[in-house]
Amino acid sequence: MSGTTKLDRLAARGRPILACYFVMGDEDFDDALRDIYVEEGVDIFELGIPSVDPYLDGSDIAGAMARVIGAGGDGYDRIAEVSAWLATHPSASAGVCMAYADLDVARVAGLPLDGALVIGDADRAITVAGVPQCGLLPLDQDRWDLDAARSWDGYVMIQAADGKTGPRDTLDPRLAETIASARRAAIVRPLLAGFGIGTPQQAREAVDAGADGVVIGSMCVRNVRRGKNEIRHFLRDVRSALDA
Repeated sequence: MSGTTKLDRLAARGRPILACYFVMGDEDFDDALRDIYVEEGVDIFELGIPSVDPYLDGSDIAGAMARVIGAGGDGYDRIAEVSAWLATHPSASAGVCMAYADLDVARVAGLPLDGALVIGDADRAITVAGVPQCGLLPLDQDRWDLDAARSWDGYVMIQAADGKTGPRDTLDPRLAETIASARRAAIVRPLLAGFGIGTPQQAREAVDAGADGVVIGSMCVRNVRRGKNEIRHFLRDVRSALDA
């Protein structure tokens, strides 16, 4: 990618980045929730495409995917709507496609996406289409992982906990060293800690450990199902903790 992208502009502000996930096609992710995300300071909408085999996701996100698929949905119409809205809305929020290798690349090609993170081989196809490539760096990375991460031009999601997505009681103590290893490997893209971050305090701890921001998925899904007030207050508290 050449030039300055929306992800570049977010990183240049020097403010911790808040990325929040939601499954496209889930009826809970309506326009009112979209507006709450913007109003409460979400920098990146991670727009999840449902998969029949979400092997890295725990019960909250996998359950949301199952609801969409069970209702006969696929999420592609919704990602087109949300990405178009983000592209024209005065908000600085970015839209990043999150998917597994069963992504139908043809159905997202040409959408005004600001990035894509695809688990599996489909990532190369969407990169060719001109979308900045984000990627997942394991908690215990090796030389090949770091070499791959240096090639990404979106952001690097640091896997902050082993296993599947879902809240943990505490952050993994290895997170700070994982972030430091990425810095030593000359990875210059923003490092966002995800997997297991479920409280405002944990979000702050991840930034204090060296992350440029955080990705929160399961707790967003969980709080949305509790009601609009719950997700609004949760996001507000996380944003305040990051900015403290």
